[in-house]
Formats: sequence, structure tokens, C-alpha cells
Amino acid sequence: MAKKFMTKEEKQNLVDSYQKKIDEHFLSIVDKVADYFIVESDKNIPVWESDVFKNSFYNPESGTQYNFENTLLLWLACKENKYQEQRFVTAKQAFDSGMSMEKGTKGHQIVQRFGMPMFPLFKRDESGEIIKDSKTNKPIPDRDEDGKVKYVYQRVSKLVTVFNLEQLKGDIPKRWNKTNVKLNLENETELQLFKKSLEESSAVKINRIATGDNFYSPSKDEITLSNSKLFKNTLNEISVMAHEMSHATGHQDRLNRESLYKYNSHKSYRGFEELVANFSARALTEKYGLSNNEFKSAYEKNHDAYDAGWMQHVLKENPMKIFEATQMAESAFRMINNPLVEKLKQEPMLKDIYFPDKESTEIKEYLKNSTTKKRKTYNRKK
Repeated sequence: MAKKFMTKEEKQNLVDSYQKKIDEHFLSIVDKVADYFIVESDKNIPVWESDVFKNSFYNPESGTQYNFENTLLLWLACKENKYQEQRFVTAKQAFDSGMSMEKGTKGHQIVQRFGMPMFPLFKRDESGEIIKDSKTNKPIPDRDEDGKVKYVYQRVSKLVTVFNLEQLKGDIPKRWNKTNVKLNLENETELQLFKKSLEESSAVKINRIATGDNFYSPSKDEITLSNSKLFKNTLNEISVMAHEMSHATGHQDRLNRESLYKYNSHKSYRGFEELVANFSARALTEKYGLSNNEFKSAYEKNHDAYDAGWMQHVLKENPMKIFEATQMAESAFRMINNPLVEKLKQEPMLKDIYFPDKESTEIKEYLKNSTTKKRKTYNRKK
């Protein structure tokens, strides 16, 4: 049977139905999540420092580590079902691997975000009019270098069901038992290279000053950072830089985040913006094996970074803001990470660590040795 062609309106209706299901799912669980964070908040534990985000839920088949948003959802699933296992797969992945599950087994829903092609682009003449084929009188599609039709894409979200490995029966595939060696980037030489790559990848100008002030200015679209010698150590400097770069993603020419521009109008906007920036910076430190101890200490003395009163108010009155913050933080992190990846690949030492050539025997041997022999580290400045 030929695949049904969907009109732009039909696609939009599908997108809207996806989002409606997500909203309904979040509403059904948000009170449980909020209650937990309220208890944490009473103990003066910031949301981004919660034990929730210290879990590493991942898909062993694809190797994907679930983001903060889905970590919240999977953490709740583990908490309610007392799972000890942190691996989740789709039903198809389970069945294709030879595993099974009892009839009626209920899975757990996470959010998948992707780009959906909404409508094609057509060739236009110098006046902007669509060019039509002289024989068929139909618009001529605009194509890329590979001859594929160009489309306008829309960011789409939908719920996907996954299952914890404790819900499955049968032998777990050996490939699923491979544990990724989590890097701990502590070597001072590597940290300096990482800091250099991060700073050079910044979408905005970073000005250095001889005082202890660190901030992002939306009006100037510039970051101001202290000179390196004023930071406790390199990890601390990287953490603060990532935080300010996260704020910068909210500029009107980028993600245009309301909380950034209303930052000083009300503590709820300030608190929400700091929550987004902290989630985003934390995602970066998690991905690249940077110690979160410095990330934590960098904000404990910053009262703007965490307003317990605001958090209590939001958790009780509008707890959906937690999910909204994780979503915005994910977008901010991607905006920082994409250019950073290109810079890291230009540094041979960091490229071998983060993007090993799987076809290279030399690097395979390096990775094999790195699991048993830790890279030499150096004492950091106290």
C-alpha cells in the first residue's frame, strides 16, 4: 500500500495531538515530582544538585544517555517500581535482541524530540515568484547538492514507551552489558585545552576583567569574566564560563528566552532563568566528564543563582516550570555544544579522548589501556 501523503494541515494536527498527550502525561505526574523537590528544597538542596540528576539512565542498544527531561520521567518510574536497573529499551529493541516480556507489561513514557518536514521548498525567480515546470505547470522543488528536496522542518515532540530491563525476560545481550568508561577530565593540561576550546566556541564576545565579576549582558550581548588567575581553579572557571554562555543562548537573536529579558522584573523570572542556565551548564559538565564539585561551589555563594523562596512558590503553584526549564536547558546546551564539538575536534589530545576513531588500532589500544590505567593527573590550585 502506498504511503499516504499528508498535507501541511494534517501534519500540524498530528504535531498538536503529540503535544497534547505530552501535556496530559506531565500533568498526571508533576505533583509527585514537585513533592520530592519541595522536600529537597526544604533541605536547601538546589534542583540541579538533586540526586535525581545524578542517575545515568541510558539505552544500552543505541548507547543514548537520556537527557534531564527524560531523567525526571525515568527516575519517577524507578522510584515507584523500585527498579535498581538504569537501562531502558523500546519493545522492538527488546524483541529484536531475543528477550520477551509478560503479556500486559506496562512500559514507561519518555519524550522524543525530532524535526518533522512540514512542507517542501520551491525554486523562486529573482522577484520571489515560484518557478513552475513548463510542461506540468507544477512548482519545481528546490533540491540540495545530493538532489534531495529541501523542506521546512518543525521541532516536534512525542511520547515513546520504553521498558526497564527488570521487566524483561531472557538472556541480556552481551553488548548491553558493556559499561561505558566515564571520563574524569582532571589532567590540568587537558582542562586548559578544554577551557580554550569552550571560550573560542562562544557565540558572543568574552571580555576579561581584573575583578571578581562574572555576568552576561543581553543589551551588549557580551560575557564578562574575571581573569583566569582570580578563579579557584580551571574547573571552577569552566563551570562559570559555561553558566554565562548558557545565559547568552537566551538572546533574542538566538533562543529569545523571556526569562532572560525579564530577569530583573520579578524573582520568578530571575529564578527560572538561573534554573535553565544551571541545568544547561550541568549538562555540559556531565557530558565531558568535568567534576560537578566545582560547579556546585561556584553557585553556593551566588544568591541570584538559587532563590529557595521562588522555587518553593513555583513547585507549589506552577510545578510544570520544572519540565519547561529542562526543555529550554536542553536547547541551550545543544546551542553551546554544537560549536564546541568542532573546536574539540581541532585539539588532537581532546579529539582522541572524546571522539576516538573506532577504526584506528592505535586509539583502540589507548582506550583499552585507559580503562585500567588512569591518565596522570596534577594537583590543582587550592
